[in-house]
Amino acid sequence: MCKERLSLHIALLFILAQCAPSVAFAQTTLVFSGNDNLNNWVPLHHVTITNLTRNWSDTIYYPDTTYTMYGVGIQEQTATSSPLVVSQNIPNPFNGTTSVTTSLSSTNTVLMEVMDLSGRIIVSSREKLSPGAHVFRIDLQKPQTYLLKVSAGQEKAVIKMMNMGGAGSDKIQYRGESVPTSTNLKSSTNCTDYPFEAGDRMMFVGYMMDGSLCISSDTIEQIQQGNEDIRLSFRLWDASWEPRHYIDTTALLIPDGVECNNNCFAVKTLLINDYPGEIVTNVNDIRYVRLNMEHSHIGDLYIRLTCPNGLTATLMKKYGQPDTIGCTYGFIFPEDFGWQVASATDDAYFGWHNGNDVPGNCDPVLNPQGIGWNYCWSCDTSSGYQYACGSGLIYDLCSRVQSDNPFFGNSYNYVDSTNMAAMTNVYRPDMSFNSFIGCPLNGIWSINVMDADSTNNGYLYDFELVLKEDSVYHYNPTYCATSSASNSEITPDNTQYKSRHPQWQLARRWKYASYKTKYPLKRFH
Repeated sequence: MCKERLSLHIALLFILAQCAPSVAFAQTTLVFSGNDNLNNWVPLHHVTITNLTRNWSDTIYYPDTTYTMYGVGIQEQTATSSPLVVSQNIPNPFNGTTSVTTSLSSTNTVLMEVMDLSGRIIVSSREKLSPGAHVFRIDLQKPQTYLLKVSAGQEKAVIKMMNMGGAGSDKIQYRGESVPTSTNLKSSTNCTDYPFEAGDRMMFVGYMMDGSLCISSDTIEQIQQGNEDIRLSFRLWDASWEPRHYIDTTALLIPDGVECNNNCFAVKTLLINDYPGEIVTNVNDIRYVRLNMEHSHIGDLYIRLTCPNGLTATLMKKYGQPDTIGCTYGFIFPEDFGWQVASATDDAYFGWHNGNDVPGNCDPVLNPQGIGWNYCWSCDTSSGYQYACGSGLIYDLCSRVQSDNPFFGNSYNYVDSTNMAAMTNVYRPDMSFNSFIGCPLNGIWSINVMDADSTNNGYLYDFELVLKEDSVYHYNPTYCATSSASNSEITPDNTQYKSRHPQWQLARRWKYASYKTKYPLKRFH
């Protein structure tokens, strides 16, 4: 706790001792910690605490990570009227050994945890205690500042302890019941800190330092009912972030003009849950869709992508005209027929097809697999992809290559594979991904591949969906004000973070490398 805040609490405790030595004031303790978007611990520089209901604000500075608020309007109250009361340890500071008294209003199981300032648990103890006051002895080896968190059911309390010496081991020992205080005294109006009552609306913002940059956390605004461990999240820009990849690599037989398992399609699905509340706002939010597949006769196939709310985009239309019988009838939208341009032909193959199959059959044993090639569809014009020849449509004649099929030993026409390393021969879908604008990113995405003619079978191997990078919260760097009780800026101790995360030093060079061109931007919604 900063010196100013510590002095305030010392004065408060003195007043309490004068005004109501036996009164246990209702208190709410908040414990703050910081983490980045990869869930790594980060040191806090300071935290601002604002009571929006009562119009006050306060700040705590590292290494202070706890904040205690005292209730208002206290009239008659006894030492055991609160469900859980934890006294400050005595002595404090201490030389390896100290004592703590807890008071309960009812029988409960009490969990005591001694933690360092990063939240790492050093030692813990669990005891079932009766109503009243109970004494614990705490021994700690390492000289440093500790947090003692005490939990009883839904109630929590946290105090800070400073060890100046060293005990032989880290342990917590229950030493028995103490004499509870029970004197009923009214509190004076002078015995208050910043006013707080359960149900007040609070706002919390944390700040961390990186060099000269002061970075703010996500703002937490909530109704505060009681004690709480509050985690402040820092969404850090990482220039090395890449789009998110989702993939299903199971081999799936593509039905050959018949229904297999009551479906005319080979269907693969992906469940995505990394974008809570976000929707597609830009055609480039879907970077590309990749299918690894093999199949004879491109003209047999029809492929479409479906987003979580049922919106669809056709990757490849069906060759020819609508049929009134068979699997195509009622399953392919009428507008999804008809690529019959002069430059197109329907006899090229996807990948190396194995022709030793049984047409019109759903048994994989009777339909041996070939070797799949990669095919990517994308509308993204911002990532430097090189589109296939002509208009970029997959059925353009100029996208054909000659290759010797290892299953037949002869040269055939094949639809040219996408080069995944260079991202060349990328294809444009027949229907733009603009059709997905407004679709939620989270949920089940599915790919549907239909072989509309019972001639030759094929297989769908990989279905990969590549979406935009994780939502980027771009923060506005500010000057981190220091505690008014300090003459110099408080620099957080990054030693622990560096030791736990060796990449920290390297990471710093690229986390903020885009500062001048990337701030401030908006989060996608």
